[in-house]
Amino acid sequence: MSNSFKIALIVGFAALVPFIGGACSCFNKLNLSPMRGGMSPDGTGTLTIWMGGVRPTVEESTSNVLTGSYSFLDHHQEGASYDMRVQIIDSSKISVNDIGGVGILQFPDDITGFAASYDNYGGQSGPLEVQAGLSTVPITSNHALNAEPGHQLVIVRVPPELVPGEGQPENWFENTMTFQINPVRAIKIKAIMAATVPTGSGGYYYLPVCPAVRSFAEVPQVNIPETPPSESIPFPPLADLPHPGGPLVYNLDEGTIYALRYFPRLDFDPTAHTEGFGFVNTGAEDATVTFHAFDAAGQSVADSPNWNWPAYGQGAYQAEGLLLLTQPAQGWVEARSSEYGLLGFFLTQWFPGGVLTGLDGAGVFTSTMTKGVIPRIQMQNGYSTEVRIVNPSTEGITVALQKSYATNGSYIGSFPVPARGALVTDLTAYGSFDGALYLESGHPFIATATIRHGNNCVATANAVAFGDRAETLFASHIVLWPGIYSTSINLHNGGNGSDATAEIRPYYANGTPMAAPFNVTVPQSATVTLTDTQLGLPDGASSEGWLEIRSPGKPLAGCITFGDPARRLYESTLPLQAAGSKDFYYAQVANGDVGGVVYSTGISVVNPSTTTPVNVTITVHKSDGNVNGYAVHRTLAPGEKFVRQLSTLEGIGELENQASGYIHVTAEAPVLSFVLFFDQQFSFMSAVQAQSK
Repeated sequence: MSNSFKIALIVGFAALVPFIGGACSCFNKLNLSPMRGGMSPDGTGTLTIWMGGVRPTVEESTSNVLTGSYSFLDHHQEGASYDMRVQIIDSSKISVNDIGGVGILQFPDDITGFAASYDNYGGQSGPLEVQAGLSTVPITSNHALNAEPGHQLVIVRVPPELVPGEGQPENWFENTMTFQINPVRAIKIKAIMAATVPTGSGGYYYLPVCPAVRSFAEVPQVNIPETPPSESIPFPPLADLPHPGGPLVYNLDEGTIYALRYFPRLDFDPTAHTEGFGFVNTGAEDATVTFHAFDAAGQSVADSPNWNWPAYGQGAYQAEGLLLLTQPAQGWVEARSSEYGLLGFFLTQWFPGGVLTGLDGAGVFTSTMTKGVIPRIQMQNGYSTEVRIVNPSTEGITVALQKSYATNGSYIGSFPVPARGALVTDLTAYGSFDGALYLESGHPFIATATIRHGNNCVATANAVAFGDRAETLFASHIVLWPGIYSTSINLHNGGNGSDATAEIRPYYANGTPMAAPFNVTVPQSATVTLTDTQLGLPDGASSEGWLEIRSPGKPLAGCITFGDPARRLYESTLPLQAAGSKDFYYAQVANGDVGGVVYSTGISVVNPSTTTPVNVTITVHKSDGNVNGYAVHRTLAPGEKFVRQLSTLEGIGELENQASGYIHVTAEAPVLSFVLFFDQQFSFMSAVQAQSK
């Protein structure tokens, strides 16, 4: 079945709105203003908001597993959204009809007299059920949502009969809550939207979905003023709401809650190749992580013991060590973390004959997709590409594939992927091509490609969700060293219905234009590859800078590849960035002589603003989370790119040698960035993708 619990929040903070059965939308019917509220002189407090609800559909429903996604939209915040994929496991034969929904609000504990009502001003009106004075509600049998000291929890339920039938349009109602407050004063409240599941003993479990937290201490406050009830009340931006960073599982059988991360590739042969898996724990609590490997047929290969990831610590391990493998294994791996703040990566390592000849990595998947594109497929002139499409669900799926090349695209076919299994193909049966691969399914999947040139270099390109295409893309580092180091970019035009015109804007590191902006046509369904001088890099001269790509009205997907153009000894691919970030991590760093291998890590940070400087702080951390050297502070001029090897960062001091660890970058305004690490002989090179919590 298709998936979406769709919520269009015109006013803002979704969690303040009670809902049932999945989705609701809220807005002020008259003037699209935020929620109204305040206090009357007689001690009556009032909150008023409009909402509409629809009955949910789900993406996966078996006798004991139910999976769906919530999408909370805020059109007052430039279309910002809070997207949450939730899986509920309950062997008591859970179904979509068992799932309800409530708003859980936290008020000061001296407030009384709660009441709520609804009215559509079209003949439907009545009371809403309110349950106040609670100190705690169960999330699972082992977890509870507790009121903070001095506060109470208040649950608001919408009558089921107000929820439209399946396929019916939303019904809109004005919802009003009143309460008594003495003394009259401004107050602060918090709210969570939760799904409800029967416990089997007459009660309910309350599963937070927006924000998806386990404590009210993590939820932003909303200020209710000591003013008349007509006062408009601002909401916290959706971007400020805490998020687990990926799918969340409420396992009601075990009483556990865990976040999911997906490693799309496991290919262990002790004589030739393997993967390295790693995480940085950005949270303040230690995390317990388990790893679960499945083969292409969906059969379990291995389940790891519990691994501890300390707060603010990083760990990187070979797959065979994490999973205790003793025999060759191929498939994919699901990681389950007790804490939400883990950012991960994987490294594919190729060492035929015991000599490392290729290494490249990519970010761990934190979400699935139903439409996506692998932005780099290379099969000609000595290259080969292995595509791996993973189905993390407990039901089999079918995925349609379309190849995309320089002038057009063509349909390959539709292929089954077993439950918990993978489709692994080198695509040679469907004709050799260079370009990209479009993927589509009615059910969630993830996908990656491993690109090799003979037995020399290895590069990895993860699928990009179609919703992550953008009208503006950035490459934070472009370089040309003739005959030694080359840069190429793939641009894919899918889903636009016509050709796209991409305006290429190359800049030198100091922010001055490298060349005048120029246009490149990307035909419909096609993938165009631009290399070196085609990107504006000067012909025959060593140069470096950064790049902006604009395609108004025609969102594109793309990737950038760095490599050795002559010997093909090293290559690395990573996705183009659609936007900068103010707080991000690199989940792997290696620097100095470790075990006879001399590592180096380079970092590039770009200020994409052409008018405003930005202050940036870079810290290098060892695996235990302690800072290696000193924090580096730098002000980037408008358009400036700052690029250094870590050992040459001004002000960093003397660095201890390290084979693992992480980098943390913060900035006062969004910046672009990427990292490469490599060995002294350039026998390998790997990009590390920036990741935000």
